[in-house]
Formats: sequence, structure tokens, C-alpha cells
Amino acid sequence: MIPQIRLLFLFLLLFQTVLYGQNRLVLQHQSHIKRQKILSLDHSWTFKTPDSSFYASNILAYTDSSLSIQIHPSKDTVILHFSKIITIEKPLFKNTRWMEPFAWIALGTVLAIPLLPVAAIDEGIQGVKDWLVFEGVLFVISFPILFLGSRKIKYNLKEKWRLEAH
Repeated sequence: MIPQIRLLFLFLLLFQTVLYGQNRLVLQHQSHIKRQKILSLDHSWTFKTPDSSFYASNILAYTDSSLSIQIHPSKDTVILHFSKIITIEKPLFKNTRWMEPFAWIALGTVLAIPLLPVAAIDEGIQGVKDWLVFEGVLFVISFPILFLGSRKIKYNLKEKWRLEAH
């Protein structure tokens, strides 16, 4: 029984070393040392440099001083030095397909505006008021959700954050 416990303990120790012993890509706050954000390699990031911006980029690899990113949809690979990156952005939500029905509702509110004269001809001023109330309800349902769903978290590397490989 004791050799089995030792073997289990050794396995757990090695598993923890493999799991947590790797280097991580970390955003460190400049004034609050304990405040850190670990950059996930499976997220899609936006990198802005003085020369250009790289949208929908995945991090392929990194060293102590540079990143290797893949740009979608062209699948090009670019190497960025930490000192050249001005900002890093990531979407608040990883998958934004859930916003699609609300986008269709918002499109419906915009496309329904030309139907106001039809409502005026059919039912007069009360028809216009009812139509505007209907469009207001659609607006209140769709646009706040689209606003929140399209937010991005932005890390400014020149003022507040520092990119490091730990």
C-alpha cells in the first residue's frame, strides 16, 4: 500500500509540474505589482503597434521579448516585439454568435422606419404612435445587448501594463 501511495504522490507532483511549470504570458500592472492578467493562448486578440494593427490574431508562440501571432483569415504569421506593442485588446465574450438575433432585431427597427407613412394612412396618428412604441420596444431590447456584447477589454502597454513571460 505504501509504494502505491508514493507512486500516486510522485505522479501528482509531476503532473503539477507539467501543468503549472510552463512559462506564461502575463500582463503585469505597472503600479500594482500583484495585479496580473494571464493571456490565454486560445483567445483571439487585437495587437496595435505604431505601424499597424493586427485584428483577430492568435498567439502561436512567445519568447522573453517577442510574440509570434497568426492573423486571420489570411493565416499570415507575424513576429511582434514586446516593446513595439502599444495596446492589446480582447473581446469581452469569446463567442459572440449569441448576439446575432439581437442584431436582426436592431436591423428590423431601422428597416421599419419607412413603414411609418403606411401606419399613418391606415390608422392615422394613433397608428403612428403605436408603431413608434413598437419600434421603441425593439430598440430597448436589442441595442443595449449589442452595446454590451461588442465591448472589448483594452490593455494599454505604454501607460498601465507591462507584457512579460513568466
